Amino acid sequence: MKKVILYVLIGALCVLQVFSLVKINSLVYEINSLRSSYASAVSQLQSQIANISSNIEDSLRKQASLIEAFSYEYGAVDYETHTVPVTVTVIPKTVTAETAVSLFLGDENVPLARVSDAAFRATLAVDLFEGYGDPVLWFCETDRIQTEAAEELYLSELWREFLPGFYVDFSESLRYTKKTETLSVDGYVIWHSYDKGDGGASLERFRLIVKKNGEVLSDEDVTSTVKGERSWADAMLSEIPFREEYKASEGDVFAIYAVAEDEYGYRHECLLEEIRIEDGEAAAAGDVDGRIIYDREGAVLWPGFAK
Repeated sequence: MKKVILYVLIGALCVLQVFSLVKINSLVYEINSLRSSYASAVSQLQSQIANISSNIEDSLRKQASLIEAFSYEYGAVDYETHTVPVTVTVIPKTVTAETAVSLFLGDENVPLARVSDAAFRATLAVDLFEGYGDPVLWFCETDRIQTEAAEELYLSELWREFLPGFYVDFSESLRYTKKTETLSVDGYVIWHSYDKGDGGASLERFRLIVKKNGEVLSDEDVTSTVKGERSWADAMLSEIPFREEYKASEGDVFAIYAVAEDEYGYRHECLLEEIRIEDGEAAAAGDVDGRIIYDREGAVLWPGFAK
């Protein structure tokens, strides 16, 4: 009889333990759900506070602004002079018969002509490759001059807006055999390019150029390969194997370039890799890619920059 009671108690304890575990798991789940809900509520509240703060800042900025309305529009690019006309229209909040408005762009002061009782307008010939800094509007009256930054107007390096997108990745392994003075390069050149719509230029021709100590070793036209892999209406992506061997000795420097020419004669050049033979080994410079843009006569328009 005692054994039966003992077994019953043990069974009851097991049931209670299972029930307790289930209850504990349920409580843990509820706690985690509450934590998640709390975190979500805090995140939403922070977002709402940030939005309110941003709206207040925008409202205060608009109230303090001298400008009632501002707009600008690009015209057709002149690829011979490397310029694009940009028409700027400004409506000041306060306009009198004596009001005069001008735009300071770099070192140039461009007067805006009055085109209505309240609006002023000017068309600027903006160099595609110039870095102008921040444009500033001047509002002149007979007794005072007020200025305000034209924050919406960005006119520096407009070639990025109108010339094709072009960059190239180069993945390679190098081996130098000192005994035979042979440099082996084994890798891939991955071309990425996309055209710009609305009158922008498109890329027409692609080349791979290898130089040794500044002298051209090879100049290969790879246009059909680049355009033939993965090509869309306005974009291309292609991967070209690069497996070459060159005679090389101590102190030699090899440079590998990807070059693209667009329909208006601009040449876009990227230095993919610079390889030096030093202490009996081939050393890659790495991170040397910089896009240089030339006109059809070979003059540098955009000098590029290192990564």
